[in-house]
Amino acid sequence: MATLQISTPKPGVVGTPPAVPTTHLSDLDLNLETASLLSHPLLHTRSEFTSSYLTQTMGSHTHKIKIGKQGAIVLLCCINLLNYIDRGIIPGAPEKFNHFITETLGVSVLHQSVYFGLLTSAFIATYSVFSIVFGYLALTHRPFRIIALGMTVWSGAVIICGAAQATESYYVLIIGRLISGVGEASFQCTATPFINRYAPPAKRSLYLGVYLASITVGTALGYIYGSIFASSALGWAAAYYVEAVVMAGFVVCCLTIIPDELNQIPVKEVERFEVESKPSAVVPSTPEDEDKTALTAYMEDNERKVPVENTSFCVESWAICSCIPFMLVTLGQAAYTFSLAAMSTYSPAIFIGIGLFESETIVSLVFGGLVAITGTIGTPVGGLLVDHLAKKKPEEIGRRCMISVKALFYFMLASIVFGLLMVVFISTRILCLIFLTLCLFCMCVLSVPATIAVLELFPKYRQSMAVATNTLLIHALGDVPSPIILGYIKDEWAPLCGTVEINGKAQLNPRCPENHSGLRDVLLFAVVWLAWGTMLWGATILVVKRKLQDEKRRVGRSGIISGSA
Repeated sequence: MATLQISTPKPGVVGTPPAVPTTHLSDLDLNLETASLLSHPLLHTRSEFTSSYLTQTMGSHTHKIKIGKQGAIVLLCCINLLNYIDRGIIPGAPEKFNHFITETLGVSVLHQSVYFGLLTSAFIATYSVFSIVFGYLALTHRPFRIIALGMTVWSGAVIICGAAQATESYYVLIIGRLISGVGEASFQCTATPFINRYAPPAKRSLYLGVYLASITVGTALGYIYGSIFASSALGWAAAYYVEAVVMAGFVVCCLTIIPDELNQIPVKEVERFEVESKPSAVVPSTPEDEDKTALTAYMEDNERKVPVENTSFCVESWAICSCIPFMLVTLGQAAYTFSLAAMSTYSPAIFIGIGLFESETIVSLVFGGLVAITGTIGTPVGGLLVDHLAKKKPEEIGRRCMISVKALFYFMLASIVFGLLMVVFISTRILCLIFLTLCLFCMCVLSVPATIAVLELFPKYRQSMAVATNTLLIHALGDVPSPIILGYIKDEWAPLCGTVEINGKAQLNPRCPENHSGLRDVLLFAVVWLAWGTMLWGATILVVKRKLQDEKRRVGRSGIISGSA
């Protein structure tokens, strides 16, 4: 019986490029020209095509510096690092900012911590709300244009923050912090999906780990950076001005050196490496079934460039929030973020009050150094762990997601154990710092698995919106209320540990040692809160496992039907 013969084009060849005069071009020029044409999206305006085509084909007349995928990822890491350095300025100089609060608002030293926490959480509030806005815009706008716009707003915001010291106004500082959250939101919801999309598949988790390591490293450097400027003659305002200048350079890079092929509006697509590495996820492959696999790859290839439909904001939001595993992962992250924000904001002040360190400069150097080391090592370790375990059964459906969720559960459990030991030995400097280091290490490992779990639950064109929704929820339930709540608890449990003026200098209240047990209980509260994450991520393992089993059965039935056909 005659069989149907299907001609499958070679990978990467989708058609014949338009003929152009070649009297002045070599064979190499023709190859480059063809590759240039194929790199464009199928849907674009005629003017966009013409200008881009002329720019790329007339290479002898145009010399523009462009970076590749790895260069773009490095640029994103640098921007992220600077964002988190900014976040560490205020926690890194608690005595100076508490004194600023008292001087500008006339607040009693017994209630400084609430206003201090408000400085930290104010920008996170706007950051969370506008993340969902920019996440929706990322469906229809080029990522690096969104980033450039947001970082321009961010630069203006930090200048306003610096002006607060000269104007001696707490409210100016709050306004600057609020606006900075708007700017940073544009970056965070687009950077992670970009790296997940363009990083080499075999090292995707490692690249995400390096990017996320800039969060902890940036925060740690921010402690040191803020403390140094606050203690200098320039004051903490100079720290904000320097940031604005550096960020201006990054904005120029986003607008000028990113090639068009890396700055595309998202499309519904299936990457070729996914089709070739996971044929069994579409149609089970056997040695006698090569034609079927080739046909599947061809069909998937034809579906690669499908423009994103203009769906409403509510529809997109519901599609994401109705995913139960996503909500469980996100709520667990919110609990983790709550505790991490509390520890990051108040640990330096608590360690000074307990007597582990004598000054904010020393505690900022030590605590910042620990955060930098654990973040630099721990975050990439999380990515390497997922990559290593995923390689063992690369064809298994949902393996990366399942590995990530299990890593979340076990490392969160370890974080709680080490955190409790840190509180038990809080009066012994060496033991306290050892267990603090182990606790921070385990918490840093969590960053990459949490990000992968969110990304793996959705198709690529929806990942920016998923990251934005995740960002909104974890901050709204995590580090927005955390500094304020912990600040209130600290004022109630350790009322004598505020900042007072002695001989014209802002210093810790000398009576703070009387509230030793209260400070310990504040830290204990932050550690125990992590238990919510353990319970939620434990439930996530069960839900994801059941979902993957259903998916495998569905794919198996699909393969049997396809084989019969």
